Amino acid sequence: MRRRLRLIPEYLLAILAWGLIPFLPRRVVVALARWGGTLAWTFSLRERNVSLANLDLVFGDALSAPEKEAIGRRSFQSFSLTVLDLFWFSRFTESRYRHFVKLDEKMRLVLAQKPLIGVTGHLGNWEIISMMYGMEGSPMTAVAMPLKNPFVDRMLYRLRMRTGSVPVAREGAIRHLLRTLRAKGVVGLVLDQNTTPQEGGVFVPFFGLPVAVSNAAGLLAVKTGAPLAVAVAYADARGVYQFTAGDIIHPVDRSDAEITLAVTQQLERVIRRHPEYWLWSYKRWRYYRACDDPVTFPYYASSIGPEQEDRS
Repeated sequence: MRRRLRLIPEYLLAILAWGLIPFLPRRVVVALARWGGTLAWTFSLRERNVSLANLDLVFGDALSAPEKEAIGRRSFQSFSLTVLDLFWFSRFTESRYRHFVKLDEKMRLVLAQKPLIGVTGHLGNWEIISMMYGMEGSPMTAVAMPLKNPFVDRMLYRLRMRTGSVPVAREGAIRHLLRTLRAKGVVGLVLDQNTTPQEGGVFVPFFGLPVAVSNAAGLLAVKTGAPLAVAVAYADARGVYQFTAGDIIHPVDRSDAEITLAVTQQLERVIRRHPEYWLWSYKRWRYYRACDDPVTFPYYASSIGPEQEDRS
């Protein structure tokens, strides 16, 4: 009941954001993101504890406690800017894209690939990647996870459509993605989410521990022959996004599991270079198997259960 009572206030707040944020100067939006991220880091105790547990797992004694807290705080600020920019780029999109989005040479090489499976994680601004493809003349068909609030979810759908994305629901998404790739189009997947084997995932190593990850990108690549590329967008201190991409992964003579591992390794390397942009508050190491040592996992992890064990 309490959850249902929150739906309307959340929607009204989203309406207010849509009506106000697009008309703010860029410097104000960036300042709001820093302020909001700092506020969330200070008062969101549960998410902060998850972040610090993940940072301890990845960096151990290599970083001090204040250094980990600084990374966590900047991660919250980066996420705040991602949310605000969903609204800010929804108006005057073409002009703002020209002024606040820059592509490096590796990203331009990836853009020339058709068809393409574009992969990213909750790293930098993952939402703006589909906008970039749309503005560059290659609308991206992207899998979108539904929000718990259906009113805000419908608003988010419209915002994504305005900025060049073609969002499809997770349920039955493979059919839409295959159709896009066979038409020499571009599809987008966010692959650092917990997807159990029962849901079509596999366990692969990630920062030294196994995580459950979707095998969709690997399966699509093997089935269609489309190459894959990891793309990331980082905002600098002025709120200007720099797009860069990893090495193009060709599926020739690779299994879907090998491709999934290669993508995960690329994401790990990027996170090591730019840890302040990753969403550390996500429970990435949520599951462990019977063959894993629970002591090595964060406090929030739990056993996946024998019925969910890795099919491999």
